[in-house]
Amino acid sequence: MPPDETATSWLRKLVERGLASRYGKKVGSETTFPGGLPSAASRCQKSSLTLLFPPAENNSDPNFALMRGDSAFRCTTVPANVRTQIEHELALIAELRYEPYFLTVHDIVAYARSQKILCQGRGSAANSAVCYALRITEVDPAQSQMLFERFISKERNEPPDIDVDFEHQRREEVMQYVYDKYGRDRAALAATLITYRPKSAVRDVGRAFGLDLAQLDRLAGAFAWWDGRAIHPQRIREAGFDPDNPVYVMFGVGATGSIRVAPGWFVEATAVTSLYDTFNLIKRQSNSVLPHVRSDIANYLKKENIGLENVATTYFFKLAPEIFGRVSGGYLEQMFAGVGGELLYRPLGKRWAIGVDLWTVRQRGYDVLLDLRHYQALTGHLTAYYEVPWHDVRVAVSAGQYLAGDKGVTFQFSRRFSTGVEVGAWFTLTNVSAARFGEGSFDKGIRIVIPFEWVAPFATRSGYDLSLRSIQRDGGQRLNGDTMLYGLTDSSSYGALTQEWNAVFR
Repeated sequence: MPPDETATSWLRKLVERGLASRYGKKVGSETTFPGGLPSAASRCQKSSLTLLFPPAENNSDPNFALMRGDSAFRCTTVPANVRTQIEHELALIAELRYEPYFLTVHDIVAYARSQKILCQGRGSAANSAVCYALRITEVDPAQSQMLFERFISKERNEPPDIDVDFEHQRREEVMQYVYDKYGRDRAALAATLITYRPKSAVRDVGRAFGLDLAQLDRLAGAFAWWDGRAIHPQRIREAGFDPDNPVYVMFGVGATGSIRVAPGWFVEATAVTSLYDTFNLIKRQSNSVLPHVRSDIANYLKKENIGLENVATTYFFKLAPEIFGRVSGGYLEQMFAGVGGELLYRPLGKRWAIGVDLWTVRQRGYDVLLDLRHYQALTGHLTAYYEVPWHDVRVAVSAGQYLAGDKGVTFQFSRRFSTGVEVGAWFTLTNVSAARFGEGSFDKGIRIVIPFEWVAPFATRSGYDLSLRSIQRDGGQRLNGDTMLYGLTDSSSYGALTQEWNAVFR
């Protein structure tokens, strides 16, 4: 620092010089103030940049001389928002007496750049317009909204932390410069050592298996550094995982029957019995704060030795040539019984359709027979369907109320191949926060439909419908089979008709 300058005045001059090089007007191929601080007369003659030298005695601020020095100057081509930020930062830096720190970092960075050593400031210092003016960082405050208090805060009363990365091949040169200029008794080296312990291993393995961040955080949080390499199964269970029994199996038989009582009126039932299963080994209990509309599945699996998956009656009808409907009642699925219905408007040969469904249901007993529990729900959705003009892709967007009482939107995407196999994915966003939803943050998964016609000795439109989730919670849950008319009316869709035309005119 020059002998006739204070730390405050010299930092101000370096900042103004940096602002001039960042925002100053160019004359020919030169930028205002190229290299160093020329005299005021030459600066004014060399460029259209106006330099102001307001006399200290005419300024009412008692800290004016301290803040700017006797020969203060100011770059007037700086954007207004940057100027406001610069003045705010310099005032706080002067108040907290941090100028020597900024001058030291600037000196080290200036040396590295003079030797063409690659370097870059990062971290919270990127929120500082002063660091940008000093060329420590490269985040333009004119193009971003910065929060300087993340870097320096008077209330926090902590010194600033400027992280600068130097290219590792020449980092030693910078270190020797610091030793030579500031003395070895004023410099120190710090090192960070990372040991690969169970927490790090769990995170890496979890990523490889596709666990989302919320699951990884819960699982890694079960480990502590003082455990060493020990793994405590109880802590893993408390995090929602069962290390002893990650997979459960069941072997059983089932039967499905359907009777046509009258035109459009059907009664159907599905019964299953377990011959062997390991469900009694499930120890995990639901920790959901929402109504347990799905997370109590373990209780159903344990007690359903012989169960009626569904016993229901359905009546199909048409309100108009292009408006289809149905009403159903009974034990609708494994976990819910009730009544409701669905309407679908599907114009012949069009790519789009609109459907609406509404159901009032009550939770079934864990034995999946005829008992009912106390929980009741009203659920229903308005759904828009669309067949994308390419690759047989379909999109469905449903908005409404779900089984746990949460409200939101479900987005579904699927593609049907010429073999009849359909592959898709979905995700649901509701008014339940990620914290209340629990592990997984929101409902999502993939869906695969495989037609039975591949293996059946007769023609059938039935298929195996498989939904895969990383975990099933209670938020964003719908009634199984709440919408089926869209699939039943596929023959009137745009895609089905064009496929028939292609077959005829092949």
